[in-house]
Amino acid sequence: MKNKLWLVFILITIVTWGVWGAFSGYQIQNGISDTVVYIIWALTMIPCAIVALCINKGKFMHDWKSAVLGCTVGLLGAGGQLVLFKALNYGPSYIIYPFIAMSPVIVITLAAIFLKEKTSKWQIAGIVVALLAIGLFGVGEQLKPAEENKEEAKEIVMSEVESEPVDEITLAEVLEENILPEVAKEDVIVVDQVVEQESGRGFLWIILAILVLFAWGIQGFFMKFANNSMDAESIFVWMALSGLILIPIAWFMDGSAGEFFSNFNASQFWATFGIQILNAIGALTLVYAYRYGKAVIVSPMEGLSPMVTVLLSLIILAAIPNPLQIAGLCCAAFAMYALSK
Repeated sequence: MKNKLWLVFILITIVTWGVWGAFSGYQIQNGISDTVVYIIWALTMIPCAIVALCINKGKFMHDWKSAVLGCTVGLLGAGGQLVLFKALNYGPSYIIYPFIAMSPVIVITLAAIFLKEKTSKWQIAGIVVALLAIGLFGVGEQLKPAEENKEEAKEIVMSEVESEPVDEITLAEVLEENILPEVAKEDVIVVDQVVEQESGRGFLWIILAILVLFAWGIQGFFMKFANNSMDAESIFVWMALSGLILIPIAWFMDGSAGEFFSNFNASQFWATFGIQILNAIGALTLVYAYRYGKAVIVSPMEGLSPMVTVLLSLIILAAIPNPLQIAGLCCAAFAMYALSK
């Protein structure tokens, strides 16, 4: 791969997605639901698609083969996101996120088998270490310091029992003394013990997580496969159209979208739009990265964006990364060096 354009584009993706990840907490803090975020994200794809068309001088491949390939890429990505929302409703995020982060394994396997892509020894080492870094970031992101849990526990209990000072309390005491009669077990966070929400309806969340894993893995493969017969700009436009097509599904997944747009808050909308357009820009440059680079190299590198998120959190929020995130940073640095050789 003498042509290093792929490296430029994937680095842009890593940075934009990393910044996007660092500021995505805005939506949570303001109570904006995932489905609303999806709708706004789909809308941010429109200006990026217009830019793509301008770059391609208005040329858009709309023959049936291009339509099928482009929609396959788009629907696998956007559809996987909607399925992820459901999986998170039924299962624990600390398992689901690290699991789906392994989607590059699917891309690498498919590209090696069907596209016959080969790599150097350095790049093989980079792929292995990059996957390790992705796993470390995924698990590390879900960890919360014990002291933070303790403070959160006291805040929740104190908010419900304003008249009683709370120092140490157990779940048994909460239920036995009827201190919080209206609060279900899964909604109570207690000192030194975090009661997780119910792990799911049977094994449904596992099935949904597997679907997301394969959807995003297969998407990466088709993104590279489509680039063999299509221009990158047309692929992205089809991705944007696919995302827009799924807006009605997101709208009716819960009632939050209707409520948000009926009580329209311009500042929240545009702030979320500004955050989500970073994701859309990263998606556009990712298509270019797949066009100029090998899927077995690009795919593991795109999963390293949490490195930027962790570094920004450290610089802006003075948030000290946990040991797993620090290990992930070290692995990511080595992986980027090895994969670029």
